Order: sequence, then C-alpha cells, then structure tokens
Amino acid sequence: MVREYSDSSAIILAELFGVRLLGVLYGWAYLGHQIGGAISSFLGGWGYDVFGTHVFSFGLAAFTLISAAIISYLIPDKLNLQKIKQDKLISRSTTSS
Repeated sequence: MVREYSDSSAIILAELFGVRLLGVLYGWAYLGHQIGGAISSFLGGWGYDVFGTHVFSFGLAAFTLISAAIISYLIPDKLNLQKIKQDKLISRSTTSS
C-alpha cells in the first residue's frame, strides 16, 4: 500500500512563488523554523528562571499559536486574490491578441 504525503508549507510556497524557487524558499522556511525552536526553548527556560513558573512560557506559546492561526486563516484569501489577478491578466492578454 502506497501512501501519498505532501507538506502543506511546501504546497503554499509553491502556490505563492512557483516551483522554480521552491527548494531555496523551503530551505529558508525550515531554517526559520529551527531558529524559532531554539529561541522558544531558551525563552521558556529563561521565563521559568526569572518568574519561577511556567505561566510565562505557556502564555507566550498561546500568543504565538493564536497569531499563527490568524495568519494561516488569512493566507487563502491572499492566494485566491493572486489567482484572480493572474486569471484577469491572462484573459486580457489572450483576448487582445
């Protein structure tokens, strides 16, 4: 049995910027993910040392999660808007020639 697997961030990058630069952009996105993981680990430990509780860490994680959810919710609107603009440009260029 063969299972298909696709990475949603790679699909989003391909739709936004095309497949030509997908490898480079995916590498930068992965690097950003790793840097974010390192910084969040450090901030979690620092928050526990300074405040003596994990409330700071969980509060920061909740804020980040809510921000990411809002951004993820808005991405499809931007993708659809770009597709509509591209379709209009293509239809104008084909009808004028």
